[in-house]
Amino acid sequence: MNGYLLRTALVIGTLLFGMSVVYAQETSDPSFSGSFAQVEDEYNAIRKSDDIAVLEAFIAKYPDSVYAKLAQVSVDALTGFRAAPLIGTDQLPPLLAGTLSEANETYPVILEKKGNDYLVEYPSLNCGGIWQRTADFKQISFTEIIKFGLETCIETGHVIMTPTGPDSFSFEWRASKGAKIEGRGELTTAD
Repeated sequence: MNGYLLRTALVIGTLLFGMSVVYAQETSDPSFSGSFAQVEDEYNAIRKSDDIAVLEAFIAKYPDSVYAKLAQVSVDALTGFRAAPLIGTDQLPPLLAGTLSEANETYPVILEKKGNDYLVEYPSLNCGGIWQRTADFKQISFTEIIKFGLETCIETGHVIMTPTGPDSFSFEWRASKGAKIEGRGELTTAD
């Protein structure tokens, strides 16, 4: 959600920067219907709406208004997030299986969802633990904590998972956040 707010704030800030120019155009344009204050009042009444039809009706009524441009930002955000939603662990499948490749070796990986986290197992390495969710956006970040098999697996790591299709994901494994990628993997929904 923070990324959405930041992006929206940046767009609104950019639009507001040009508000004085738009105000001058609106007040001097003979085809402009309505006063600036009237448009502002109507916008304030609908600006927090999640109803795309209400926002689009406002845009059609005042197409050249700065407030129509602000309403369009809301419409774009609402339709954009519906078409390509922010990814959250609540949207991830309950069971994933795939492989992790690192240093010319490939290992099977099994993930089972538990709340916002995943239990992880690397069967061929006889180790496993938990992927604890740390962040969501277009990617999902996890901290990996190995609970058993520490003789064959590193105790902690950082994982970034990215959707690659409706039922598939890629992921990168690092020893710590910001470190170089040490392993890459692919996961698909398992039955």
